[in-house]
Order: sequence, then structure tokens, then C-alpha cells
Amino acid sequence: ADEESYGWELKWDGLRAVAYVSGGTVRLVSRNEKEMASSYPELAVLARRIGVPVILDGEIVALHDERPDFGLLQSRMHVLRPDDTLVADVPVHYYVFDVLYQGQDVLIGRPYTERRARLGDLGLDSGPFRTPPWHRGGGDKVLAESITKGLEGVVGKPLGSAYHPGQRRDWIKIKNVKQQEVIVAGWKPGEGRRADTIGSLLLGINDDAGQLRY
Repeated sequence: ADEESYGWELKWDGLRAVAYVSGGTVRLVSRNEKEMASSYPELAVLARRIGVPVILDGEIVALHDERPDFGLLQSRMHVLRPDDTLVADVPVHYYVFDVLYQGQDVLIGRPYTERRARLGDLGLDSGPFRTPPWHRGGGDKVLAESITKGLEGVVGKPLGSAYHPGQRRDWIKIKNVKQQEVIVAGWKPGEGRRADTIGSLLLGINDDAGQLRY
């Protein structure tokens, strides 16, 4: 009912990363405090794009036909030092949606609208970097756009809200979910930690001729 008091953004299916840019270097840190910069060397140019120290929040994304492809990203996620061939075959982008520090300014207590304005002024919307747009209100239209583009969903952030490090946030996340009725035809036993339990289900759907297909 109060969607007009939120800023709405498209949700990108990737790997969350906080970027620390200072002294000509870039650190990329995951949610569980894992250092990831060596896995994504093409993002090191971020240090040359920004003239002052900053801390950014965003999502590392691999694209297929201009859409995020998490399965494609997985081929990069666990490679500590990818070779040139892998970097060329599976390039990544850094979609930046928040700025927490800039120069001497601590921004985590500033309103969402101000942080987004600061982020826009950084000019990170070319090469491997993207600053996705946000919309003041109109969440239903943004959700419809996400469905049309085959994206994961939308995120709503209160216009006057501060940034809350960690898990405590007042964001609204709406995911697009595809559903399919299936017939459970059987199961396969698990292996390893799933030994002595169900490992997977064997599912089927009826085709146009009414035949059950795996």
C-alpha cells in the first residue's frame, strides 16, 4: 500500500560482493567475508575508474543473451585464478547498487536517495560495470519489467532508509517463481551425506499427446 515510499530496483541473479577501492587496489568480499578479487581479475580496473577511496555494494553477474545466468557464473565462482581463456569465455560484470563510503564521507547513515545520487555521479556504467536504474514508486511496473526480461525479481528500499550492514535490512524482496505441476514417478537413493535417504526425485510431465515424459 505504501509502495510510493520505496525505491524499486531490478534484482540481479549473481554473487553479492562488497568492493573496497583504495590506493589503486580493489578488494572484493563476499557475504561470508571471503576474498574474491583474484577470481575476477577483469574487475580490477575499478581502481582506475574512481579517483577517491570508496566502498560499494553490488552483484557480480555473468550474462547470457543479456540476461543473468547463475549457472554460467558458477564456472567462475570456485576458480581462484582463472586463465585468460576462461575470463574471455565467461566475462563478468559488477552491478553496483549502493555506495557506503566515498572519500572522507561515511554514507551508511544517509538516505537511500542520497546514496543513489552519489552512486550515479561515479559514472560506473560502462565496461564491466553497471549502475542499474532505480524507480521512485511504481513497484508493479518494475515487477512486470522483471518478468518480461526473465529476471529474478525486484527489490524495494525505503526512500529515507539508511544502509544496515549485515542481515538486518528493511528491504522488500520479491522473487519471480516459475511453477509446474509434475508427477512423482520414483526416486533415487542418495550418496555421501545423503546416503540412506532420498537423493533425488524422478519427475515427469504429460506432453501434448498425453504421454508421460521424464
